[in-house]
Amino acid sequence: MAETPEDPPVAAGLYPIRTVARRTGVNPVTLRAWERRHGLVRPKRTASGHRLYSDSDIERIQRIVEMLKAGVSIGRVGRALEQAPEGIAETDSLDSLLADCRQQMRGAVQAFDISRMERIYNEALALYPVTLVTSRVISPLLRELGEDWAKGEASVAEEHFFSVFLRNKLGARFHHRLGQTSGPRIVLACLPGEAHEIGLLLFGLSALARNFRVVLLGANMPLAPLPETARQCGAGAVVLAGSASTSWASVEADFSHLARELDAPLAVGGGICEQYAGAIRAAGGVVLGEDHEAALLALEALLRKQR
Repeated sequence: MAETPEDPPVAAGLYPIRTVARRTGVNPVTLRAWERRHGLVRPKRTASGHRLYSDSDIERIQRIVEMLKAGVSIGRVGRALEQAPEGIAETDSLDSLLADCRQQMRGAVQAFDISRMERIYNEALALYPVTLVTSRVISPLLRELGEDWAKGEASVAEEHFFSVFLRNKLGARFHHRLGQTSGPRIVLACLPGEAHEIGLLLFGLSALARNFRVVLLGANMPLAPLPETARQCGAGAVVLAGSASTSWASVEADFSHLARELDAPLAVGGGICEQYAGAIRAAGGVVLGEDHEAALLALEALLRKQR
C-alpha cells in the first residue's frame, strides 16, 4: 500500500506546524495555545510569521503529551519538564482537572446550554490533545448519560441533546482534517444494527490526529460490500465498532465471511469487545477494546507487521 510521504523540512531541521501536528498527534490550535498561554514550546518564525519547529521542539512536545497522559496538569508541565522524573508525582492531578471539565459539561447538558457546552469543549481542546479529551471527558460523559437515563436519573432529551452537539462538532472537525493526513488508510464503520455512531466519530477524529487517512462509512453498515470497498480505497485495515448492546449472534456468520474475504486485517472496537472478545478472535477479528488511544497504538503495531 502506497503512503504519501511526510512533508520535508522547509529549512534544515525545521518543520511547519501541520507536519508537527501529524507527527505528534497534537492539533495546531493546541500547539499554539501551549506556546502563547504557557510558554511550553518556542518555535522559530519565518519572515512572514509562520511557525517552524525543530526536532528538539518535536521531542519536547512528545514529552509534554506523555506528561499529560501521566496525570501532570498543563499548568505544571513547564516546571515538570525541568524536574527529575521523581518530582513529577508532586504536580496537580490532571484527572481531577478533566473530571471537573466533565462535570461542567454535564451541567451544561442538564441546562441545555449550547453556548456553555461550546466554550467548555473548545477550552479543553485548546489545552489538551484530542485523544485525551475524548478518553477522559467525552466518552465517560456519554456513558454516564446513558447509564443515568437507564436508571431514570437523566432524561432521554439530555442524551439526545449531547449526541446532536457532538455529531455536529465532531463532524465539522472530522471533515476539516480530511486530506491533511498521510499515514495508512483505514475504513471505519459501525456493525450492522449499530445505530450510534458518536463513538466511531470520536475514534475517527483520534485516528486523524495520529495521521491515519480515514474512510468513514457511519452507522449500521452491511458487511458484504466491505472487501471490495477496502480494495478500492487501498485500506490497510477495516475497523468495525459495536456497543455492548450490539447482537453478535446476528453478525457472526457475516463477520467470519468478511474476515476470510478481506485482504487487510479486520478489527473490532467498542463495548461489544468486553463480552465477545473470544468470539471476535475466533471469527478472525482483532480485538481493539474501548480505549481509543490503546486501540490506535495496537492498530499501528498491527499495520507495521503487515508491511
